[in-house]
Amino acid sequence: MKKVLSLIFFYLILFMFLDAAPCSAEISTKTIMSWGTGSYQDVAIDGDFAFCAADAAGLDILEIKNPSQPTFKANCRLRHKASSLFVLGEHAYITGHNHDNSHYSFTIVNIANKNSPEICGSIDNFGYIKEVVVGGDYAYIGTYGTLTIVDISDPSQPQKVGSCSLGIAPMWLAIQGDYAFMANIFQGLQIIDISDPTTPLLIATNDALERPNDIALYGNFAFVSSETEGLGIFDISNPKDPRLVGEYS
Repeated sequence: MKKVLSLIFFYLILFMFLDAAPCSAEISTKTIMSWGTGSYQDVAIDGDFAFCAADAAGLDILEIKNPSQPTFKANCRLRHKASSLFVLGEHAYITGHNHDNSHYSFTIVNIANKNSPEICGSIDNFGYIKEVVVGGDYAYIGTYGTLTIVDISDPSQPQKVGSCSLGIAPMWLAIQGDYAFMANIFQGLQIIDISDPTTPLLIATNDALERPNDIALYGNFAFVSSETEGLGIFDISNPKDPRLVGEYS
């Protein structure tokens, strides 16, 4: 009996010691200032300004010249919620669920005057949208199962000009030259030839990485994150034959 009590006492002391031991990998962070009119879903930085997708509140513009004291400049209410955005030049390109949750929409906002942003044009009736990327006169929109290309040369009248069906769930994308690279959570890395925006064409799929959920490009490499396998690095120097060359998990 004394032996049993001694063991219980030993493990109790050990547990108390381990529970109180500090973690050597602790990271210290400090919030220096925050601001917002809604639940922020996405952010883009351009110069001294932060453009925030503020969910049901629309678009918020903050001046961040002094990071410790961001200044609210303006809000632009949209006909839909704001969940993802891309900023280029004098325009912000915003996507989000409609307020009645029936479908998704795409809106272009003129942000030349940071104190008074103005809606230029929009398109309704999209399926689920994850991301929008802009290059030249076109916006590339990753939806559930499709890459949709929109002509934005006239911001007041954006027009759908092409689409490519990609199966289930390709939504995260990056653009480089004549190619769109998409992370498809069920099918892997997909590459689409967008040299003709009216007829985008799927030219390659590599499923070596399971459940990819985001993508970034650097030179001849695509860095693809995965829900289950960490990071996969693909050589995309030949877009028709992407090869997995490195992994970290």
